[in-house]
Amino acid sequence: MGAVVLNVNRTECLVICDAGNHAIRLYSIEGATVVLIAGVPEHAGWLDAAALDSMFNHPSALAVFNINSSTVLIADGYNHRIRRLDLSTMTVDTVAGSGSPGALDGPAAQAQFYYPSALATQPAPAGSVGGENMVYVSDFYSGNVRLLNLATAQVTTLATGRVYPYGMAWLPLAGGTLAVADHLGHSIGLVAAAGGSASYLVPPDPDAPAADEL
Repeated sequence: MGAVVLNVNRTECLVICDAGNHAIRLYSIEGATVVLIAGVPEHAGWLDAAALDSMFNHPSALAVFNINSSTVLIADGYNHRIRRLDLSTMTVDTVAGSGSPGALDGPAAQAQFYYPSALATQPAPAGSVGGENMVYVSDFYSGNVRLLNLATAQVTTLATGRVYPYGMAWLPLAGGTLAVADHLGHSIGLVAAAGGSASYLVPPDPDAPAADEL
């Protein structure tokens, strides 16, 4: 999603992707104010640095593990990377993606994405420690659904053949299911979070192009 809700200094806020400005902003719901928290507006690039010096290229989606998290994960679309904004230190780093567009699985630093367009996280079981590791990525141009395991720093492919997937949500069904919106397929698919199973909640439009026709 392009925005997530967080508690920041005990105040409920929205963290927002300002994709066209290559920036991340914070909207205070209580104070009705908007401030820049990461990126250099109107300047596309890739730089890991202090938040206000860092650079993005069309950040498309955000995810957090819970509302009190100090970590915001960012799908950095045209940088083909997954970035991390640490609100406790106000720094940005890269957690996955080499920067070259593609569909290569493997170690996070060498793995390839092709315009990551949506993120979803697997909530950690109640009372668990260190369980917030699973990040699911909708890869727009490759048509794949990917899994980034932050604990092992590995990227794997869960499903292929989506038609420009552009939205994603975690559903607590059957041990974990991802609802994936296919932009040009005009459909909503269901992908097992463990991989190996895919179906449709809303079937594809019969007139929509198939993935291999694009």
